[in-house]
Amino acid sequence: MQLTDFLGLVYPVLAVFFVFPLVGIVVNYAWATRQRRLQAKSENKNKIPASSGLEHKRLGSWLTGAVVGVILVGVLFPIGKNIITNRVWDKAPFQVIFILFLMWVFLFYLFAINTLFLYYFRFIKIYSE
Repeated sequence: MQLTDFLGLVYPVLAVFFVFPLVGIVVNYAWATRQRRLQAKSENKNKIPASSGLEHKRLGSWLTGAVVGVILVGVLFPIGKNIITNRVWDKAPFQVIFILFLMWVFLFYLFAINTLFLYYFRFIKIYSE
């Protein structure tokens, strides 16, 4: 097993060990939140804690961040593998610098800006008249 094969396993391992458990936890809290709201509507005594909605929201934010991180790793791996395997740095160094610059600008900054919008601007409400 070569280094590129080992690095190819990083993306699925991150998804399996971090994203999938978070999906299960977030879905569990979503179900608990829904059941709590249905019980509150029918005026039955509610045994589900009120914090289930807040925990669902908090863990949902962690889930979105984890998905963005895994996507970044998944996108960067084939590009880096192609550069290393085909020795593009020796053939066309300007092309490698340009590719790395585009990856840095578009992937990292745009994902960071989108994540910023997701986390910090969630309280802005647009009212339609």
